[in-house]
Order: sequence, then C-alpha cells, then structure tokens
Amino acid sequence: MTGREPFAGSPDLTDGILNNAITDALEADATMSRRALDSENIRDGLRDIPLGPGKCMSRYGAGRVEFRSPDNTIDRNRMKSHSIHSYRFFLLSLILLFISYPALMLHGFPGRVTELLLTILVLTAGSILRVGKTRRSLVTLLSAALVVLIWIWSLVMPGLHWLVPLRILFFVTFLAQIMITVIRDVFHAPNISSTNRLYGAICIYLLVGIFFGNLYIALDVLLPGSFECKTTLCGQEFANNFMIGLHLYYSFATITTVGYGDIVPRNTFAAMLSNLEAIIGQVYMAVVVARLVGIHLMDRDNP
Repeated sequence: MTGREPFAGSPDLTDGILNNAITDALEADATMSRRALDSENIRDGLRDIPLGPGKCMSRYGAGRVEFRSPDNTIDRNRMKSHSIHSYRFFLLSLILLFISYPALMLHGFPGRVTELLLTILVLTAGSILRVGKTRRSLVTLLSAALVVLIWIWSLVMPGLHWLVPLRILFFVTFLAQIMITVIRDVFHAPNISSTNRLYGAICIYLLVGIFFGNLYIALDVLLPGSFECKTTLCGQEFANNFMIGLHLYYSFATITTVGYGDIVPRNTFAAMLSNLEAIIGQVYMAVVVARLVGIHLMDRDNP
C-alpha cells in the first residue's frame, strides 16, 4: 500500500494536494531527525550505546572511565564525570596494615595469622588495581599468590628460615608493580578525579614505607644484627619483633625523618638504605605537592 491509497477515495483532496501533503510531511520528518541528531544531548546518549569495536568503547581502570566517540576521540569531560574512587579500598588496606603493628607483635600463632590476613587484604586490593590495566598483571597475580603460599608454608614449618627472604622478594616485587601503576595514574592520567588522585598519592607514600620496611627485614635476615634497639620498646627478642612489626615503625620513622633514635642501623648497608628512604620521603613530599597543585590548576582552567 502506498502513501496515497488511504486517501484515494476522498472527494476533498485532489492528486496535487495529496502529493504536496505527503511531501511536506516527509520533509518535516527529515528536518526533525536532523535537528535531533545535531543535538548534543542526543549524541551523548548515542555515544553510550555499544556500537561494536572501534565505534564506541569504554575502558574501566583505576579511578577512570574512558568514553570514545565513533571517530575514536576521547570525550574527557564525560570521563571526568564518570570517575570512580577505586583507591579507597586499597588505601584502607594499607592504613590497616600500617596501624596494626602492635597487634602483629603478638607472640605465637595469633600474631602470625593477623599479619597474614592483613597482608592478604593488601594483596587483594592491589591486584584489583593492577588487573586489566597492563599485560603484566599476570606477574602481579603470580607474585601475590606466591607470597601467600610461602607465608602459609612458613607458618606450618617455622624452622625454614630461608622462606623469609624468599617471601620478601615476591612481596617487594608485588609492591613495586603496584607503585608503578599508581604513580602513572596519579601523575600522568588526565581523567582521574581530584579526590581519587589524592587517595593515590597517599597510597604511594604508604607503599614506599612498607616497601622499605620489608627491605629492612631482608637485610636483617641476610646480615643478622643490622639494626639495634636501645629502648624497652623492642622487647627481649628484638630480632623477632623487628621482623613482625617493628620494621614498619622504623621505616615510617625514617621516611618522615622523625628519628627517635630508639632503633638505629649498625652497618653501612642498613645506614645507606635508611638514608635512601629518608631522601625519597622528603623529595616525594615536595614533588607530589607541586604536581598535585599544578594538575588542580590545569583542571580548573580547562573544565
């Protein structure tokens, strides 16, 4: 049935009037369609519809969502509006590990289990940040799995002292990969919200402290007596307490340059490592403040 047939029997419409009416209706419909497609709101809505590879893509990462238009250009304003605070869980896990060293110093099985559970929390949160962002995420997951397995092994067989440096090796490898990922996001990614960027900057600082703390453990295992405690804080078994909690206390006292003097290095390797951490801590504070302020000003000038 054509457009004219419903009106064919009408005595009031001639062929010319009917043709003009149909033509005007089609032109009005085409005009309305063009105006709708030219609307920015309509285009934004269509951009959210999955149109297949290469036409519309959203990528989820640590604190960001990227929207790509059909010409494969990034809509940065929409990315900013869809930012998520994915560093919250990771930051919370790091803080819990940091403030829990008194509980970690509990002697016996409860202290070791507490340490293992908190470490698993950090490993899980860090793996979530890493997975899907790089092809090397498999290395991160493998490092995390080996840390847990070796830790459980050391709990079952505490006499195998060589498991400690092996566990530390995989743990610092894991921490280094997470630090690289967070540093790239905080200082180079243009599509992270200010709040999430701040969370990431705090995570980096805590990661550096935990990273060096584990290096101190490895050094004290390889070179016994690398550190000495001059107060009753360390207890009668300083070597054991340093391995299970006091290493965090010493590391963050060093990175903040507090320097109480209760725990001190006793050889050149320990002194060099402590100085390196103190320098990194001070330089990081200066760089991160300047960088975050600069990024904030750029975002304000280019909303």
